[in-house]
Amino acid sequence: KFQNKAADILLKHWHTGANKMLPDEWIKKVSEILASNQQEEIEINVENHCFLLNFTAVVEEHYVNIYGRDITAKKQVEESLSYQATHDDLTGLDNRYAFDLELEKALSISHSQNKHHVLLYIDLDQFKIVNDTCGHVAGDELLRQLSQMMLTMFRENDTLARLGGDEFGVLLNRCDMVAGKKVADELLDMINHFRFI
Repeated sequence: KFQNKAADILLKHWHTGANKMLPDEWIKKVSEILASNQQEEIEINVENHCFLLNFTAVVEEHYVNIYGRDITAKKQVEESLSYQATHDDLTGLDNRYAFDLELEKALSISHSQNKHHVLLYIDLDQFKIVNDTCGHVAGDELLRQLSQMMLTMFRENDTLARLGGDEFGVLLNRCDMVAGKKVADELLDMINHFRFI
């Protein structure tokens, strides 16, 4: 009967139009809404857009109103805020908050499944000298470069985080002490041989 801009985009994506059949999964969804006489909201991603669809049954007329809103901008803001809440601005690594969450998960797994993890703490010696002699811009660049180098040493399920200043934390998930010590030694060796120009 009527379609808004969100519907225009969705119908084009489904290669259909007004007064034509929707895809089978949506006909099924409409039937479910009519049968339950409930209101339902669904988020759907289509062609780099995120839509919020509100389904409302009009049982006596045997149809469903579907109101679509493009919430792409809202989702992008939410994702950006979520990223900022859990990541360090300078290095892009997890921050202390995110590291604490990973640590809690690891402790829970350790207790429930009797799995071992290794925790490493890194404090860069004499980092203040770089800031004092070369300035904070140089110090920031050193941290960025070192962070990227350290990231290459860990598995995908491990966590490297900047805890603050020149302090980093590493959580080696499902790792025993022997393997953890080997990683720690390699990490120390890599940092000791790192040359910052």
